[in-house]
Amino acid sequence: MPNVKELQVLVDYSRYSPAIDPSYFPNTPSSGFWSGSSTSYADGASYTWHVNFGNGNAYGDSRDDINYIRFVRGGQSFDLSVNKTGTGSGIVTSKDGQINCGSNCSSDFESGSSIILTATPDTSSGSTFSGWSGACTNKTGDCTVTMSAAQTVTANFNLLPSYKLSITKSGNGTVTSSPAGINCGTACSKQFTSGTAVTLTAKADTGGTFSKWTGCTPIATNPLQCTVTLTSNKTVTAAFNNSAVGDLKITAIALTPASPTANSIFTAKITVKNQGTVTATGGYLDVWAHQTAVQTCGAQSEWIEVGSLAAGASKTLTVSLRSKGTGTKTLRAFVDSWCQTPEADEANNQLTKTYTVK
Repeated sequence: MPNVKELQVLVDYSRYSPAIDPSYFPNTPSSGFWSGSSTSYADGASYTWHVNFGNGNAYGDSRDDINYIRFVRGGQSFDLSVNKTGTGSGIVTSKDGQINCGSNCSSDFESGSSIILTATPDTSSGSTFSGWSGACTNKTGDCTVTMSAAQTVTANFNLLPSYKLSITKSGNGTVTSSPAGINCGTACSKQFTSGTAVTLTAKADTGGTFSKWTGCTPIATNPLQCTVTLTSNKTVTAAFNNSAVGDLKITAIALTPASPTANSIFTAKITVKNQGTVTATGGYLDVWAHQTAVQTCGAQSEWIEVGSLAAGASKTLTVSLRSKGTGTKTLRAFVDSWCQTPEADEANNQLTKTYTVK
């Protein structure tokens, strides 16, 4: 409740029935209103009371009786407004859901309340959140605003820089990208947002082979692919060999016995086919009794030489292995394990077979 001196400051003695000063009493109704409906009181509608803050009068027992009132200060509310600036885009939300900017960028909050704002950049457009200003000044994280007065907060969203990835080729083949955008072929360059990791995949034309990458990092388990991260404009070269080559592929694995006992010798018959258009040297066939991981060039285990295979020819080779432990195992075979034979597809040189050791 105001003290005497405060009341004297609030009252304009030069006027009769002065209007209420909203700077002291915000959100004061400008016209009268009733305290309840006619059915709210057992004694009838005449016992509702009426307050008109416009002239400071209150109507008591009867609507025709005039009573004078004094103000008692209650909770105040203040407006919180959110602005967005910058070259990027995003939304700002309050923890209680009253602000979703987006569309609803302001709301009234009770005096003294703490409002937590969160900025979420639109990453699909390459936007990033770069900091708050106004009632919040921290660059990262959430913004907490204490509502001691009307407040304004600005969220800055900016577009990340983008860089150009260019593909050059020697020989005949196609290079594609993930994320999409490169299909070279025809589309041999693309702008990507800074920091984007791009995976490139090479595919030689019929009768040719892929040779090597320059300007990116080859993927060990698939030499036809490489990765490059865009922190500046970059150029990657894909080299294709246009001469006819072989293509070694493991087409079948058979075990004898099909379910060996623990710590026993069993055999694996592995069929290798040359799917290429010319004779190919198979190099070494390496076989693991249990190996779940895809192997890279130079990996070694129990091995046997494959020899030469004419175009379209197949050969079945037998390797003896020892079972270890019991349970479900994964046999893995890898032809041309040293990756010394030029092939149309280096990614089909491994095959696995699941079996049970009793």
